[in-house]
Amino acid sequence: MFEKSEYLARYRELLFDARLKEFSERYQMEIVFCLHPNMQAYVDYFKDAPVTIVHQGEVDVQVLIKESAMMLTDYSSVAFDFSFLHRPVLYYQFDRKRFIGQYTSHIDLDKELPGPITDSLDQIFDQLFQYGAQDFAMRPQDIQKADRFIAHRDTQSCDRIFSAVTQLQDKTVKEKIRSDVFYLKLQQRFRRTRKLYFPTMKFLYWFWSHFSAVKPNRIMFESSVGKRYEDSPRVIYEAMVNLYPDLEYIWVSRDNQPLQANPNTKIVRRLSFDYYRYLATSRYWINNQNFPTYLTKRKGTAYLQTWHGTPLKKMQHDQEVISGRKPGYLKRVTHAKNQWTALVSPSPYATKAFRSAFQYEGPVIEKGYPRNDLFFADDVEETRQKIRKQLDIAADKKVILYAPTFRDYEKSHGRFVLDNQLDFDAFERQLGDDYVLLMREHVVVASKLQIPEAMRHNIINVSNYPSVQELMIASDMLITDYSSIMFDYLDTNKPIYFFCYDLEKYLTLRGVYFDFTKEVPGPLVESASALFDEISQGDQYWQTYGEKYQAFKQKFAPHDGKHTASIVYQTFFSMVNKH
Repeated sequence: MFEKSEYLARYRELLFDARLKEFSERYQMEIVFCLHPNMQAYVDYFKDAPVTIVHQGEVDVQVLIKESAMMLTDYSSVAFDFSFLHRPVLYYQFDRKRFIGQYTSHIDLDKELPGPITDSLDQIFDQLFQYGAQDFAMRPQDIQKADRFIAHRDTQSCDRIFSAVTQLQDKTVKEKIRSDVFYLKLQQRFRRTRKLYFPTMKFLYWFWSHFSAVKPNRIMFESSVGKRYEDSPRVIYEAMVNLYPDLEYIWVSRDNQPLQANPNTKIVRRLSFDYYRYLATSRYWINNQNFPTYLTKRKGTAYLQTWHGTPLKKMQHDQEVISGRKPGYLKRVTHAKNQWTALVSPSPYATKAFRSAFQYEGPVIEKGYPRNDLFFADDVEETRQKIRKQLDIAADKKVILYAPTFRDYEKSHGRFVLDNQLDFDAFERQLGDDYVLLMREHVVVASKLQIPEAMRHNIINVSNYPSVQELMIASDMLITDYSSIMFDYLDTNKPIYFFCYDLEKYLTLRGVYFDFTKEVPGPLVESASALFDEISQGDQYWQTYGEKYQAFKQKFAPHDGKHTASIVYQTFFSMVNKH
């Protein structure tokens, strides 16, 4: 109920704070409180406040904007209009996580909103009095931010709109058909008939590959089989979009996150009609896994395979026993490998393992992993604080990231699942007062992680968070098992703990490329209680594993650095354009 909401409590606290009256009197300001039209039903809850209350219809909002010296808001788009006047905006966002959601803003609020953001009353009044002392002048950096959201600062908008409308052309017959509701429903029904849909798409892909021209500026990105906007393809894309604006960027994605980097990027769903059409006509492919293994890359397309980690466990042709895969697995992945133009590798160790596992003899770009550039960025500390705030993690809490890999022998109904052995009760007892636990399932795991509601205050499911690198930065330590995340985490110079409750079974069935039990730079434990005991020892970790950690880093991550993405894609394009 609204009476018990944090919204009401926060705003009444603000409006009745003695500092607001002091601010008003010192700078001779009238404080006008204007609720959103959808909130007008609750205006009576504020009628006793010592401010001017604006009821719906009483004042034209544009007039109010024009007459005001400063705006305090939360997430209202009216703030953009106000900022166009180059007057200061202050954002009060005490409930951002709940209001925006964890990962769903169209812009980077902290970097792009044209004004300071706060979540406390003290900070509000600090900012108000600062602006008052400066005669309510907008900060230069906020003027620059505001101007990015408006193309024309003049009075000709109506003329431009009228001109644009009168010059509109009717849709072509093709456009009308593709936007027709009946056509879209028919397409959805056709997609569900797998026995007919996929043979048809394979034929169309073949047809386009042979009878449509390659678009020389078209580049197609996919990461984690289209489930996440992450990893090296994302970092390469974001390094390219500003330098190469003339390229036609295609992203295989479930959402519009790539548009944050480039609003002109085309988003397609994996295995859709457009997916096959763009694959058949793109000059470049970039992926961290494989495009459908039944497709053959056409002549004229160059394919950069970034892969998705340094190999620990034996893969493909190096596995003595392959379990959990459908018949013909090796034949399918070998065909997929034959499509690669070049493969990215982070180290000599990885290159050797890749060549063996994939039976790959083509070019290798051994320059490090682009996805790890974030660890070396100038604003890495700012990113850390931003992500912790986004996840609602208190400043005094230490953060543990738990990121296990999948098991070939843990499947249900043909899909990989996670049999979680990390005892939440033990975590609460041993570490719950001082730590927050971030749980991240592997991308191929289909099961839904269940966290008891009573524990969600410090155990958070981040399986759908778009960037695991950001989670690594936000964390203070890593718990993993046999996942390749251990190699990337070395770039953070933070402790790694190995929770291997099925060590003997895993190593026996899967096999690894080095002596895992002797080389890993951290405690190797088989029970949750023993794991949490190790973590509670704190800095003892470095005394025991410091030298081992540095040797491990030199072996597995010798090339990672600040501009790996640029080095990798420039090497790739140079290689392709020579032929």
